[in-house]
Amino acid sequence: MPNEKWILRTEFEETEHYRAAYTLFSKLKKAKERANQEGWVSADDVEKELGIVD
Repeated sequence: MPNEKWILRTEFEETEHYRAAYTLFSKLKKAKERANQEGWVSADDVEKELGIVD
């Protein structure tokens, strides 16, 4: 098996991976709740704001 590459995560790296995922989903949940309260922005408005409208 000399051509195989193995990526081994340390326990710390594994913990950091899950922490980052938890943080991401937590922020997404808060953003969704805020959008539900304050209103969503349309895709067209986002494109206009970013200057990518055809």
